[in-house]
Formats: sequence, C-alpha cells, structure tokens
Amino acid sequence: MRHARMTLLSLMTISLLLLQPDFGQNRKVDLRGHLGHTYLLEDTPPQAWLGGGAITAAAGSRFRIGLEVLHANMFGKYDDYKERALLITPVVEYEFSPGRRINPYLAFGFGFTRYRALEPNAEHFFDPSLPEFEWRSEGGINLSGGLGLRVFITKGFFVAPEVRIGLLPVLRSTISIGYAF
Repeated sequence: MRHARMTLLSLMTISLLLLQPDFGQNRKVDLRGHLGHTYLLEDTPPQAWLGGGAITAAAGSRFRIGLEVLHANMFGKYDDYKERALLITPVVEYEFSPGRRINPYLAFGFGFTRYRALEPNAEHFFDPSLPEFEWRSEGGINLSGGLGLRVFITKGFFVAPEVRIGLLPVLRSTISIGYAF
C-alpha cells in the first residue's frame, strides 16, 4: 500500500510540473554556464573536462539560436603535453515544449576548435639553449547534435542536462545552470 501511495504521489508531482504553462514562457534570451565532460576531442588524451557558457535568443516560437564558448582541459593516460582546447560553436535549438517547466530540446552546433599543447622540443637535445618545451597550436572544426532537458526551478532560473554526439568531440555531456530573461 505504501509503495502504491508513493507511486501515485510521484506521478501527481510529475504531472503538475509538466502542466505548469508559465515557466520561461515569454523569455527572449537565455544565459547559462556549462560544466561537463567530453570524450575523443583529440586522440591523446581522449578525455577532457569542459567549462564555459552560452547565450541563446528566441528565433520564432520553437527555435533558438546562439553561441557557445567552451574551454576543455584534456586529461588521461597520455596527458604529458598539457593539451587544451577552445570550442566556439554557433548553435540552433528546437524546443518541444516551449513555455513549460520541463522543456526537452534538440541542439545542433557547428563551429571552430583551437587546440594548444605543450610539447617537447626535439631541437633542445642538440641545442640546450633552446626551450625544452614549446607550445603547438592548431585549428579544427567541431560538429555536434543531441538532446537536452531544460528544467525551470523558478520563472527565470533553470538547470539543463545535455548529451551530444558528433565530430570532435565524439561524445559530450554537460549540465548547465542558467537564467532566462
């Protein structure tokens, strides 16, 4: 009997959350901070911690466009060279339930990645006056698409977990805390 009451109470709570129509309904701009993890941003090391932010603006009743800026600190078994990356990605989001407290959305992004790595300088072996390590920098692209869930805690503040798959990084998961204006 107790299990049935808890199940009923949980279903009622979820139903009330889903039916709240006035959360984030008239928002024009979302600002959010991201924290997350990525896999296969580069070969070695394959993993990285992500941090950064995003801004999106309404572009119709269900679409949002914006820009993400993320910084990745790579780590793992082969992290001898202190690799870092900066991802600058324009994004498009499609919201399934705009104006609801719980709002699933699709997110797509295509942008630029700048890699930096501190690598050993091979010429240092022959000429010790040269630095032992040197910074290498190169550019690339990133492409991703995935699913997120924006959950409004108040009429402005929200939490949004998100998972994306794509090309460099192959897999990315983040959680965002943001505010809708």
